[in-house]
Amino acid sequence: MAIAFSVYELFIFLSFTIFISLPCLSINTAITNLKNPKFAVDLIHRDSPLSPFYNPDTTFWDKAEKLYESSIARYAYIASKKSERYRTDLTLEGNLYYAKLAIGEPTVDVFTVLDSGSDIFWIQCEPCIHCDPQTVKIYDRTKSKAYRNLTCGSADCKLAPDTRCDRQNNVCTYDITYGDRSYSYGSLATETLTFMDSKGGVMATVKDVVFGCGFNNHVSINGKFGGILGLAATHLSLVSQLQINSKSEKFSYCLGNVSDPSSKGNLIIGEGAHISGFSTSFKFENDFYKVMVAEIKVGSQSLNISSWAFGGSRFVILDSGTVYTFLPPKVHEKILNAISQTMKRFKVQPIPPRRNGELCYKGSIGKDLNGFPTMTIGFLGHAKLVLERWSIFIQQENATFCLAFLPADGRNMPSIIGTMAQQFYNFGFNLDVFHLSIIHSVCIY
Repeated sequence: MAIAFSVYELFIFLSFTIFISLPCLSINTAITNLKNPKFAVDLIHRDSPLSPFYNPDTTFWDKAEKLYESSIARYAYIASKKSERYRTDLTLEGNLYYAKLAIGEPTVDVFTVLDSGSDIFWIQCEPCIHCDPQTVKIYDRTKSKAYRNLTCGSADCKLAPDTRCDRQNNVCTYDITYGDRSYSYGSLATETLTFMDSKGGVMATVKDVVFGCGFNNHVSINGKFGGILGLAATHLSLVSQLQINSKSEKFSYCLGNVSDPSSKGNLIIGEGAHISGFSTSFKFENDFYKVMVAEIKVGSQSLNISSWAFGGSRFVILDSGTVYTFLPPKVHEKILNAISQTMKRFKVQPIPPRRNGELCYKGSIGKDLNGFPTMTIGFLGHAKLVLERWSIFIQQENATFCLAFLPADGRNMPSIIGTMAQQFYNFGFNLDVFHLSIIHSVCIY
């Protein structure tokens, strides 16, 4: 399908939100130790032995049903907020990757969730209400020589959202409530962050990073995580603070093989971000990234999807908390029909759908779909996502697999690109020239 005849506009909202411009900041962060610092964070698979969620008796496939249910729940929430500027919910069951950070002096590892809707970076601190110290290591501020509370009169306290003043103790506090009624309350403070490479070497040490030390936190998974790495385009987001020390405004993230618990991803902020591969221009508006998509193909067959199928200008959300991909009913129907026709060449038996829009088969992705054609989402220019069988389908159990695409609730409802479709790719944003680069990657930094 020629671009000139069938270009339609999709909007991508990153769960890993970044920003185009920054306000004047008063944060006095300082880099020590290295001349060429790199702000890279490992993204650890939820089912990895390195994860606080690790359970040797379960596998990714054991949790497939819960992944479906969590995707439906998250989609319903985002759809309910389609016409509003909103802070995302904190339903964490669908998150497959967690950012591993080293905080304090001496350092303590914490596992945080990447969340575009959070204004600040906060972690669970001692003493902590609703925390279970047997399931997660809770940060103890008294053991760090670098911890400092922000006072009520500090510039950061006055400029930051969701803050209050504890006048009795002259401490700046924060109070965040999320869309699903999760919340975090605590003190704003400064601390040292250390960025480590995969071999344990220090890439950068940043002092006086402002963060929230949460004493009263309530989230949907009973405290089995360290906190939230807020990436919204605000004064105190971690990305904003680290960009102060960067020569240019760049950001990248990469997700590994979501079906392999041993795989890792990465989040890189600043000059060290991976900006490579083919690019497409984007426009940032109202917390959304707008890009132009040329076509969608299954194998060499173009689906000839016109703009009316998306109801005009449509939001497509690239979300780390949703496993499945949701597309408008007409678009999903064309994909489903193309996949069904292609599947006739393979020795698998279709299963009657249990839910609306499902397409399932008896068999194994690994054994029965060798040679399955790719699905391509081509963007304006030459950037594209080429999805292989492990990104198109999800294994439900040993002998059943399903299409990892579901229909949105209607033509005018938001669409979401989930983590199954994002795996194996690096997304690099060059904010100086408004270019998004996409490249197939093994997520090495």
